[in-house]
Amino acid sequence: MIERELRIFVKEAGEELPGWNKGQTNRPTSFMMLTKFSRLIVINIGGKRRLNRPLSEEQKKYLRALKIGEDIFTNPNAGGKLLL
Repeated sequence: MIERELRIFVKEAGEELPGWNKGQTNRPTSFMMLTKFSRLIVINIGGKRRLNRPLSEEQKKYLRALKIGEDIFTNPNAGGKLLL
């Protein structure tokens, strides 16, 4: 499902997504996308969720492609809110 949505985005938006070795791809895979988030850590400090570092432009692009808001990791009430 992830891969399908990513490829639909590439086709409809006419733009490629970040791929391997700092290149771009028009055939993104779900594994490719998941590796972009592998070092992302959600930290709970004082009852607030924070990321160990800001999202990269690559990560933001993948979230936009999936129509998922950037607060998905830090806002437990986001509930996977889709951007329409």
